[in-house]
Parts: sequence; C-alpha cells; structure tokens
Amino acid sequence: MLYLTCWGPKGLRYRGPGKALTIMAMPRSWETGEGSVTVLVPSGDVIRMMRAALDARKNPLFVGREPLNRYQAVYEAGLQGVLDAGQLAPGKLMARTGLHRFPVADGDSLMCSCQPGEECHRIWMSRFLMRAGWRVSLDGQELTSCASNL
Repeated sequence: MLYLTCWGPKGLRYRGPGKALTIMAMPRSWETGEGSVTVLVPSGDVIRMMRAALDARKNPLFVGREPLNRYQAVYEAGLQGVLDAGQLAPGKLMARTGLHRFPVADGDSLMCSCQPGEECHRIWMSRFLMRAGWRVSLDGQELTSCASNL
C-alpha cells in the first residue's frame, strides 16, 4: 500500500507507517521528507504548467479548467511513459536522497503540499500507480478502481 497525502496537518493523519517521500517540484525545507520520488515529481516545462494551474486556482476571477487540464495532460503523458517502461511497479519505483537511490516500499507515503480535496498530481498519479500493481490510499481512502474520474 502506498499512501498519497499532503504535508499539512489534514494530510499527516493519513500518512502510512513507512518513509515520507516528497513528490513536489519545489518542496520547502520541511517537505523534503526522507527522499524524493523523482519520476513522479513535475519537471521541465511541466513546472511552468503546474505554476499556471496553481495561480489560476488561487484567482477568484478565474473560471474554467484550461490551465489545470493542460498540466494534467502533459503530466499524465509523462506518467504513461514511466508506466510503460515499468518504472512505477512495486520493487521498481525508486526514491532518492542525495546520491543514494532506494526502492519505494509498501507503507511509504508520497506527499505534496496540496490539501485533501484539492485536485493535484497526487490524484492523477494514483491511477497509474494502481495500474502498476500498487494498492493506493489517497487522503485516507483506499482506492478500488483505476477509473479516470478519481
């Protein structure tokens, strides 16, 4: 079981018994945990799309999902490539701290700063992790389906 949740007080209660690993592109010092799962961290141009989506979400005048949809589409395309390469499977999904690489293990938590209920890459990656063979708990709820409407 992988636990997907956030670093905030609301999410910490959903953390698993294993390591706390960041999946954030720009973690603050207290959000780095015991390593980073680099294949799940937004990188390159995806960071620009992520920032645009987050800015739009904070703007009370913003109506529509276009920035979030673009970010999701590009992020999920990258995840599909990682899934196809077998890098998301149990025993193959790797975390990193400094130069040390180690496998993500049953009971570990993958954490970002988005609060439970906010749409973010944590939700999108849950489907891919399930397809790769993981059991997934998303903000305290074990997922039973890889349906695209999570």
